[in-house]
Amino acid sequence: MEHVKPRNDKLYPGVEMAYDFVLPSYQFMVGRMEAADARISTLLTTVSSFTLGIPLLAKATMPNIEFRSAWFGGAIAFALLAFGCGVAGRIRGRIVLPNPSILYQKFLHKSPWTFKKDAVYFAGQHFTANSQAIDEKGRLTIWISVVMFLSILSFMVWMFH
Repeated sequence: MEHVKPRNDKLYPGVEMAYDFVLPSYQFMVGRMEAADARISTLLTTVSSFTLGIPLLAKATMPNIEFRSAWFGGAIAFALLAFGCGVAGRIRGRIVLPNPSILYQKFLHKSPWTFKKDAVYFAGQHFTANSQAIDEKGRLTIWISVVMFLSILSFMVWMFH
C-alpha cells in the first residue's frame, strides 16, 4: 500500500481558500482562449474581404487597371502570409484542462484535502501553459494585423501608382 503523507495545514494553510479559485481559473482561461481565437477569425474575415473587395473595386472604378503589377502581387503575397499566420494561430495553442480519466486513475485515492492541494497545484501549472498559448495567439494576431496592413497598403499603391 502506498504511503500517504499526512495533511499539513501548517505548510499549506490556504488550500481550502485557494481551491475555490480552481474551477473559475479554468473558466477564465477558456473565455480568454475563445476570445483570442475569435480575434484571429475576425482578422481572417477582414483579410478575405479586403483581398477580394479591393481588386473588384479597382476593376469597377478603373477598368484599365493592370493586374500584372509587383504591387498587386505583393498585396496578394501579404494576404497569403496573413492567412498562413491565421491558420497557424488557430492550430497552435491548445487549452489545457484537467482530464477526468487521469483524476480517476491518480487522484481518487487521496484525501479531500490532498486532492484540493494537488488540484490547486495543477491548476496553476495549467494556468501558466494556457497563458502562454493565449499570448502566442496574441502575438500572431499582431503579425496578422501588420501583414494585413502591408497588403492593404500594397493594394493602395497598386491602385494609385
